[in-house]
Amino acid sequence: MKMQPTHDIAYKIINLMAHYDITEDDRPLYEIWDLATEIEAMNLAEIKKSGKLDEMIRLSKGLN
Repeated sequence: MKMQPTHDIAYKIINLMAHYDITEDDRPLYEIWDLATEIEAMNLAEIKKSGKLDEMIRLSKGLN
């Protein structure tokens, strides 16, 4: 299945949940995962309008 890069990224983050136990205690990871679940269900116009992708990227940059 060919997905848009944005949806592909979101799907890969969500798929991590199947392999790792991300809890609310892991706040930054949990927030990234939560945003990814929302992004996966949106179309590209909705994603751009919501700003959720930008927020997910900002959070991921802070994981260093």
